[in-house]
Amino acid sequence: MNDSAQTVRWPVKVWWWTHVVLITLWCFPNAPPAVSSGRASGNVVDNLLLANDRFVRDGLPHYYIEPLGLWQYWDMFAPDPMQSDFYFEAVMQFQDGTIKSVEFPRIVKMPLLARYTKERFRKYGERVRESEYQYLWPTWAQWMATQASTDPSNPVIALNLQKKSRNVPPPTANLDMNRPFETTMFHPQMVDLPRLYREKGWAR
Repeated sequence: MNDSAQTVRWPVKVWWWTHVVLITLWCFPNAPPAVSSGRASGNVVDNLLLANDRFVRDGLPHYYIEPLGLWQYWDMFAPDPMQSDFYFEAVMQFQDGTIKSVEFPRIVKMPLLARYTKERFRKYGERVRESEYQYLWPTWAQWMATQASTDPSNPVIALNLQKKSRNVPPPTANLDMNRPFETTMFHPQMVDLPRLYREKGWAR
């Protein structure tokens, strides 16, 4: 009888340790801007962070971590938490002329367990709202129109994405939790109806 314990093969061990090390290094803070730009020499820690920026974040590990979505940033906790409360809506026009505002999925309105599986919606909105990602806005708008269309005879034909936002003030005893949001419309679009019908599986 062979009592020898089963062992993990060495390639798996190498991959696992490499993975753990790269994820850990990715979580380190960035080097100070003055050191990154060359305006200051920095101390030992600053230079180690600079090397980490160059060889991990901008080096070969970038092509492993970014495409697989393994990156993490801890700057949401420091130096300042996000100071804006926002969510997204689309003002939609249906074929019969009806106008309706439809919210992009909001974590705050979901049951506790659903939040764990739908967190990607919050993260997507947080990222895609930036102007550098505006190339994604047409696809985002088309997806919202597809989700809101439930009747083949009355689909969404046009919409305008809008952002609802308000500042998050320092905590006070009298903070008004119902203070209003400001509305900013940022992307009008006509819906690609052939694509909508195709994605819904409707016949035209």
